[in-house]
Amino acid sequence: MEERISESLAREYGIEIERIERFRHLWKVYAKKGVYVVKAFPNAVSLVYWQTYLFNELRKKGFSQFSQILRGQHGYPWFGVKSYPLVVMPYLEGETARYSKLDHLEKVVRVLANFHHHAAWIGTEVKPKYRELRTYRLFRRLQEFEQLYQNLMVKKERDALDDEILIIGQEMIDFGKETFQYIDQYKINRINQDAIDYRFVAHRDVANHNFLLGEKVWMIDFDLSGYEAQVMDLWQLINRVMVDWNWDLDIFLKVEEDYSYYRKLTDDERMILRQLSLYPNEFFRESLGAYYRPNKYKKDHVLPYIQRFRLKFDCYYSFREKILRA
Repeated sequence: MEERISESLAREYGIEIERIERFRHLWKVYAKKGVYVVKAFPNAVSLVYWQTYLFNELRKKGFSQFSQILRGQHGYPWFGVKSYPLVVMPYLEGETARYSKLDHLEKVVRVLANFHHHAAWIGTEVKPKYRELRTYRLFRRLQEFEQLYQNLMVKKERDALDDEILIIGQEMIDFGKETFQYIDQYKINRINQDAIDYRFVAHRDVANHNFLLGEKVWMIDFDLSGYEAQVMDLWQLINRVMVDWNWDLDIFLKVEEDYSYYRKLTDDERMILRQLSLYPNEFFRESLGAYYRPNKYKKDHVLPYIQRFRLKFDCYYSFREKILRA
């Protein structure tokens, strides 16, 4: 594959290669003039066109904190074959953001808000793939965790993660069910429909590894991006931040206000953010991932994450008690 990439970059892009090496799920290309990454999009050439179009639209609007997909000499944003397209982008130098560091968090919130501010009223020449709205996943994820919990209860030989989940799993199930008593589904549906109608783009995967802190704060991996209520990105971010900060309500309020400084939140968005924060999404996501997506969620990484919910349960419980009144 490396030889094929080298030949294509020289022929299609005029890039003189010095060496190529595997880099996570990508290839890192060292050239005489610069460093690049090559990424494969198996059976997803439409996704390549969507991202290329989105990036061009964002640049027109004044947002450019991402790596641009390069076009070859024939004008295509990919090379290879249509069933296995590859794209080339300049390599972005930077440190992976850490949400446990306040200065990192402030920079991530700022760039996310600016992205949302510019990612509205996107043109219609290319449209994203329809993806299930994140709010629709909540009930299904609760059901899946309930089934996992039942399976662990009858499991004969348990490991440390099994035991941790069983200790507070029932409380988390109860919290999940309770959340649906508070969620205003009508308002969530309306905000999501507005996002679709007015073409507001959400990133949909705001894990810390998708933000790089270097000369600028870079956003990467727009593979899941599409039309959806942008407040869902903020909710996803806050979910992860709260675990790192032991469910400190002051951090929640700071993230919310820092974001709103750059992209104003409506009263409905603030309310939805609080209602959804009652749901133990991170506990369910990590637990289910360890058993059903072990290639991505390693048990030895998930275990301390789940342990934090037990060890800081009082903090988590207090946060849930206060958040709707905050």
